[in-house]
Amino acid sequence: MSLLRIEDASKQFIVTKGKARRTIHALNHVSLAIDAGETLGIVGESGSGKTTLGKGMITFQSFDQGKIFY
Repeated sequence: MSLLRIEDASKQFIVTKGKARRTIHALNHVSLAIDAGETLGIVGESGSGKTTLGKGMITFQSFDQGKIFY
């Protein structure tokens, strides 16, 4: 049994600059599970969604899609 499981998490942000609007896909269908005794390292380049995923894990920020199980 997992201590934490995320299934199909996605998060988008709408960025407006002047009249231009664009969608940033911060997370796109991310799934992971952490079992008792395991350690997970999340690494990636700047802007790859690490902070968005972390905030979603602690429910500081909701995902647009997906589920979290504790």
